[in-house]
Amino acid sequence: MSLSGILGNALSGLSASQAGMRASSNNVANVNTPGYARTSPNLVARNVGGTAMGVQVNGITRIADQFLQVASLNAISSAGQTSVIATALDRVQSQFGGLDDPGSMFSRMNKVFESIAQASVDPSLAVSRLAVGADVDSFFDETKRLSLEIKTQRQEADARISAGVERANQLMNELFALNTSVQNMAAGGGDTSGAANRQSELLDELSNLLDVRAVPQADGRVVLRTEDGVLLLDNFVATLHILRPEPAPTRQITAVSPLPIPMARQRKSKATS
Repeated sequence: MSLSGILGNALSGLSASQAGMRASSNNVANVNTPGYARTSPNLVARNVGGTAMGVQVNGITRIADQFLQVASLNAISSAGQTSVIATALDRVQSQFGGLDDPGSMFSRMNKVFESIAQASVDPSLAVSRLAVGADVDSFFDETKRLSLEIKTQRQEADARISAGVERANQLMNELFALNTSVQNMAAGGGDTSGAANRQSELLDELSNLLDVRAVPQADGRVVLRTEDGVLLLDNFVATLHILRPEPAPTRQITAVSPLPIPMARQRKSKATS
């Protein structure tokens, strides 16, 4: 082997070591970064005409377990849903109070029954009748206050839902842009680990808002569906809207995809057939 070949082998080894040190430093620096996964350089032997010519770096691999990622998204979705429900119920419970709380609705109701029982002993006593009226007024004042509090809580919930839907649309649009970027980089043999880390971070945030299922593709893209199988992100990105049917108090979230009109009609006819 010539001197230039020996030097070339040495330089290729230095380049491979540099790539490994770069990956290791990134792993250490991002150990607490949300969505980051450890990376490692792919080293392969370089051959020219059957002659070994050192080593070359054949891309960067993002080391992540897809099964654990799916399980993590499911856990985040379940935890987010449980947290919202628990917070809402705790707030309602704090307004109703306990059975032994003197100012709670339950205690005031018991007070009304006790006043009625005392007044029934001697209905002619004006004091007893006035006590019944005062206790009934107190009970209805408390129910009115609770009604206003529940109405306020519903309005706040609607505002949070609207903000959550808006944020979910922003996240899906960013994921759609990342899908295009990752696909182009993968086709050109570039390093897609940075974009994949950002994808993972966005998916974690989105799963806290929606119960989504992410399916990684071979070209680096990620396809999103809801738990019911509604397609949110593929070669297009759907837009979430809030439906407020009147006079029903419920709220529904629907996904609208930018499909061509004939295809949309075809899917509608299949769904209704």
